[in-house]
Amino acid sequence: MARHDMQDFPVTPDTSRAFRDVLGHFATGVVVVTAKGPRGPVGITANSFTSVSLDPPLVLWCAAKRSER
Repeated sequence: MARHDMQDFPVTPDTSRAFRDVLGHFATGVVVVTAKGPRGPVGITANSFTSVSLDPPLVLWCAAKRSER
């Protein structure tokens, strides 16, 4: 798992275009969302993934209320 802070990805016209191009190739499917929690790495498989904003670069994924975590 890699760690990325927003300062690692400055928003420029080139990075915004690259982010848009990458998300444009993702029509639908399954993604694995990962993060580092207090007890170590955690992840969830989701099929509700969409882009929200180019500046700042944001994505959205949703978990069901009944999900275990």
